[in-house]
Amino acid sequence: PRKAMIQKPTWARTKKNFWAPHVIERDKKFYMFFSAQPDWSAHEHMRLGVAVSSDPRGPFVDIGKPFDTGDSE
Repeated sequence: PRKAMIQKPTWARTKKNFWAPHVIERDKKFYMFFSAQPDWSAHEHMRLGVAVSSDPRGPFVDIGKPFDTGDSE
């Protein structure tokens, strides 16, 4: 099976809590929005991540930080 993201986001590398991916297209690029638990979260607080690809099937590359920064707990 093909993976949407080959590597976990750098901000959520140690967690396994990912949820609700959704892909949209804009100007011939594809953006996958997803929820993930950041490494610094001791609770199950999620952050919104975004990754980019030239193909709707991926692989997608994370932009390097949560889209919504929220509080850093």
